[in-house]
Amino acid sequence: MNNKTYSVKHIEQYVIDEINEDFFKNEMHKLSFEELDANITQQLRVHNNSFELIDILFKKDKNGFCLLFYIINESAHSLFSGILNKYESQFKELIPNEWEFVLWRNRNDCHNLFAQKYGRNAFDKISDNNGRVLFYSEEYFTKYYLMGFLDDFYKVENISKFKEFTYKPLDIIHTLNFFNADTKGFKNFILNNKGKSLSDISSSHGFSFSDLLFETINLQSISGHLRLILPGEKDFNILTAKFGVNKSSEIISDFINFQYEYMSSFDDYSKFNIKFDSEKMKSLIKTDCQFISCGKALINGLQHNPDLLSYFIINDSISKDDLISNITDKELKVKAEHDLLNSTLDKTKIEFQQKRSKI
Repeated sequence: MNNKTYSVKHIEQYVIDEINEDFFKNEMHKLSFEELDANITQQLRVHNNSFELIDILFKKDKNGFCLLFYIINESAHSLFSGILNKYESQFKELIPNEWEFVLWRNRNDCHNLFAQKYGRNAFDKISDNNGRVLFYSEEYFTKYYLMGFLDDFYKVENISKFKEFTYKPLDIIHTLNFFNADTKGFKNFILNNKGKSLSDISSSHGFSFSDLLFETINLQSISGHLRLILPGEKDFNILTAKFGVNKSSEIISDFINFQYEYMSSFDDYSKFNIKFDSEKMKSLIKTDCQFISCGKALINGLQHNPDLLSYFIINDSISKDDLISNITDKELKVKAEHDLLNSTLDKTKIEFQQKRSKI
């Protein structure tokens, strides 16, 4: 932090937490700037007579967010305008890493005020500090991702940042980028951080790296299952804008195969009802995504969805060999293999006779 620009006064963490909680609980974003300034300054001076509003604006609470972020999140532009005007001299220099939270919310009136104050290229400067890319709003993530500003973020050691990340729609995009940037490293990381059984993972509370591959749905009920995470149409479009259709299809297909590899590595794997998200899968089918060599994984996640299963069989994404590999009854499996062999021999015999007749 630049000591010449922003306050570095020490304020106890509980004080920051209380003020931010009070801001939400009492809907203080609806106050005028003068009312907010007076209210928070009064709270602060209970703890130290020299404290004022600017001393807390950039201080992070227990959730990792600062008061200015909450003001922007509520699109409280009159408050934001008052703050920018009152502390103009302190804010005369833009310090990108101090303002990165501006990118955690899609553009609103606060962003417009920020751009008027610092210029529209100010947002580009902020994105140079990409330590918390996982928090970026869809709008700003997509822009800087496609510009290549965020490429250096996708290293295996940064996967751990998911722990401080609450679920957002961009989650799967980040996962696929980590997976693509270092596929071997990603697989090793996830497999090395897995529990002893799917039962342990599915009953645990808090974040687990398996959450990047699947989510648990009503496991205590008859309809309970593990739902495999997929990109949707919007996600695919972002990927294709970056990599093109073929590369994006390859990334997604390899990821689907890894989900199958991960699930089947547990001894209690067969005890669980594992499904793909039907709506997400239908959304992905609407795109130009090609499902490459992931028939076994598709069979596994679609065994209770005849519509989608039939679609992939008709479109040759699932082969007869993939279907046979999913038969668990030994007698039926032997019979299926025998029938497949006979049909292959019959087909070869017909083709041979057709060639002879032409001669």
